Amino acid sequence: LRTMALVYWKMGDKERSLEHSQRALNIYNMIDDEVSAARVIANMANVYYYMNRFEEALAAYEQALEVATRIGDVVFQSRMITNIGSVYGVLGEYERSLHYYKKALKLDQRIMHKRGEAIVLNNIGDFYGSVGKYKEALEYFEKALAISKEINDLPGMSIRLGNIGNCYACLGQISKAIEYLRKAVTMTSELKMGDWIAYYNNDLAKILMEAGQYDEALKLAREATTFAHNSKNISYEVTGLSIQARIHEKLGDIRKAFKLSRDAVTNLDKTGKIEGNKSDIYFNHYHILKAMNNESESYEYLEKAYIDIRSRGDRIKDEDLKKNFIENINENREVIELWQVLKKHR
Repeated sequence: LRTMALVYWKMGDKERSLEHSQRALNIYNMIDDEVSAARVIANMANVYYYMNRFEEALAAYEQALEVATRIGDVVFQSRMITNIGSVYGVLGEYERSLHYYKKALKLDQRIMHKRGEAIVLNNIGDFYGSVGKYKEALEYFEKALAISKEINDLPGMSIRLGNIGNCYACLGQISKAIEYLRKAVTMTSELKMGDWIAYYNNDLAKILMEAGQYDEALKLAREATTFAHNSKNISYEVTGLSIQARIHEKLGDIRKAFKLSRDAVTNLDKTGKIEGNKSDIYFNHYHILKAMNNESESYEYLEKAYIDIRSRGDRIKDEDLKKNFIENINENREVIELWQVLKKHR
C-alpha cells in the first residue's frame, strides 16, 4: 500500500495516493509500528503540500518530526525540519523558514549527508530570493548545484539549474536565465519529475513572454496548466492560466486574456493560498482589466496585490530584509508605487 501510494504520487494522482497512504497508516497504527507510520505521514504531508493544503502538511511534518527526533534518525529528522521550513516560506513566514533551514543544515553537515545539505542550501537560496537578495540567493543555489553534481543527483541538479535561471532573470540577465531554465525544463521532463515539470515550464514561459517570444511561451504555459490540472496542483494551474492570459493580452486577444485571467483569480480566491505569490495573479488581472478600460475593477485587483505584498512584508522583522523585499523585488515595488499614486488621485 505504501509503495502504491508513492506510485500514484509520481503519476500525479494525489487523491489515490492519499487513499493508499491512509490505508497503510491504519495498518501500521494497528500493529504499533510508529516508525513506518511516521514515514507514511511524511509522504502524506508531501501530497498535502502540493494540493495547497499547507496547514495539514505542516501538522503532518511536525508529527513525523516528533517520531524522527525520538528514535534518533537524523536524516529523517533533518528532512522534516527542512519541509517545515518550506511550508513557512510558502505561508510568507520567511524568517521563520530560515530558522528551520539553518537547524536542518547543521544536522546534515554534522553527519555529512550531502543530498540533504544540497536541499537545504537550495532552500536557503529560496529564502534570499523571496526577500529580494538575489546575489546571496545565487551563491546558495550554486553551492547546492555543486553538491548535486558531486553526488550525481540528477533531480537535484534540475531544480538547482531552474532556480539559478530564475535568479538570473531577477538580476536582469535574461539570456542566462533562459539558458538555465531550458536545461531545467528538459531535465524535469526527461526524469518525469511530476509537479516540477509544470513549475519550470511556467517559469520559462514567463521569461520568454518578457523577452517577446510569445509562441514558445504560450506553448509552455499551456503544457504547464494542463499538467497541473491533471495532477490537481492548483498553484501551478493558476500560475499557468495567469501567464497565458498575459501572453494573449500582449498578442492583442483581450477577450481570451480576460477569460483565462478570470479563471485564474477565481481559482485563486477559491483555494485561498497558493505556492507562489497571490500578488502576481492579481497584478496580471489588473493589467488585463486596465487594457479593457475597466478602471474601477482594475484598481480593486491592484489593491488585492498591494494587500498581499504588504501582508508578507509586514511579517518580516529585520528592517534591512523588509527594505529589500519592498525595493529589490521589481513587482513589489511597482505595485506599491502604483497603489500610492492611485490613492493620491482618488
